[in-house]
Amino acid sequence: MRSFNLKLRKFRDLSINRKLILLVSVCSGVSTFVIGGALFSYHMFNLRSQFRDNVIAVADVVSSFVEAPVAFGDQAGVEEVLSTLRSNLDITSAEIRLSNGTIFAQLDRTALQWTEVPENDIETFDGWKLLVSRPIKVLGQADAWLLITADFSRVFSSSILSMSFALMIVLIIGVLIAVLTVGAFRGVIIEPIKNLVTITYEVATKRDYSLRATVEGTDEIGVLTSNFNDMLSQIEDSDMVLREAYSQLQAEIKVRERLQDDLGKTSRVAAGMAEVATGVLHNVGNVLNTVNLSVQSVQDRLESTRLGHLGQIVDLLQAHGTDLGMFLTDDSRGKAIPGFLAKVTNHLKTENEELRAEMSGLIGNVEHIKEIVSTQQSFAKVLGVKEHLDPAEIVEEALSLNDGITAGYNIFVIRHYDYAYEILGDRHKIIQILVNLFTNAKDAMLDIEAHRRKLTVKIFQENDKMIAISVSDTGVGIKKENLSSIFHHGFTTKANGHGFGLHLSALSAQEMGGSLKVQSPGPGKGSVFTLSIPLALEPVRQ
Repeated sequence: MRSFNLKLRKFRDLSINRKLILLVSVCSGVSTFVIGGALFSYHMFNLRSQFRDNVIAVADVVSSFVEAPVAFGDQAGVEEVLSTLRSNLDITSAEIRLSNGTIFAQLDRTALQWTEVPENDIETFDGWKLLVSRPIKVLGQADAWLLITADFSRVFSSSILSMSFALMIVLIIGVLIAVLTVGAFRGVIIEPIKNLVTITYEVATKRDYSLRATVEGTDEIGVLTSNFNDMLSQIEDSDMVLREAYSQLQAEIKVRERLQDDLGKTSRVAAGMAEVATGVLHNVGNVLNTVNLSVQSVQDRLESTRLGHLGQIVDLLQAHGTDLGMFLTDDSRGKAIPGFLAKVTNHLKTENEELRAEMSGLIGNVEHIKEIVSTQQSFAKVLGVKEHLDPAEIVEEALSLNDGITAGYNIFVIRHYDYAYEILGDRHKIIQILVNLFTNAKDAMLDIEAHRRKLTVKIFQENDKMIAISVSDTGVGIKKENLSSIFHHGFTTKANGHGFGLHLSALSAQEMGGSLKVQSPGPGKGSVFTLSIPLALEPVRQ
């Protein structure tokens, strides 16, 4: 039973095409054997009957021919008649036996199967042997008997060989016809199943639920294919709903991540507001001292102005309005008025110029205060907090905070990042430095053609202790004599600059244990600022 189940399992694993060919071949073979067996049995029955009839006919002929020799006791004549049976190979023995049991004559072959003289005609098979007896009548009485033994086995063997050969040919022809029939009808029976299997495989591997199998009939396979297509339609609808839900979920996750990132940035900025306030107030306070002195000077000059003397002259002239001419020519006071007015005019002119100079300086100081506040307000932080940072993330964050650096100015940003370790530094100080460098690079390229404006940012390991971030531009460049003063407080090459940003950036780099350097081939050849930050002894987190 176990062996049968194993064979049945192997049969189940065969392809449908092989199963169909095997089943048709087996059925054809079994049918051929059954039909062949039936035909063989029928043929054997007829052959046996024909064999018996032939032997009986021979016995009848021989018995009629030996009646006369037996009657005259001619033994030689009887043996001559019996010798004619030698040509018949199926007859194994023949003899003439008298009624008293004495053998009168016999065919010299094998011994007879007869043990006694029969009393009547016998036509019977004893196994493969056919026993036939016929009386030989002399004067109307059966004085002798013809006894013949025939072997049916030779005829059977010859017949079975021919029948087996014919049956084999029929079997081969039947199997061939069956195989050809399967091949002719495989498109109708097997192709719909193969098509369904192919579509199933593609759906399973490609996850493409829009595929459909071709319905090629209304039989069981056609119904199965139709139901499979309906199932695919339902799966496709469900998959579309799931994809839409997944897309919405991804969008919500991105929004939440962005909000969380913005919240983190806001919290970091809020944590540094104390230092921002301190830095701004310190720098603004220094400028306000100058503003205060300028305002006090203006106030003192306004209080000491000679406009009051000018009023006295006006009162005197109004008092002598009726005799103004005589007063100016004859009176000593009137004669002094033109000279006094000339002196007052010169004094007021000088005073006005001095006040305008003071106001110009005052306006410049106010603009300086605005720049300090603008520079400081976006980079507030808690002093002295160092983190392990990915330099590329810091650079990208600084670029994102200054979208105006490239937007609207046609500045092409080139990135070259080649490093393996994180840096150890103050996130917001580094961002403040980079933003200042990006802004300066943008300003340096405003006066050149748009197609030449390129901002290149490189990250590389400078040595075994430092990671370098270089910012290079294709702008106006820096004169050689200005390179040593570029980081000094108050030094600037901009028409509206105050020399605050690079000075603060250099100090911030030093506070973190790094440095800020500058290189420039000369005017019109751009410049390169390199920020060096200590590396952390940990590789970049992937």
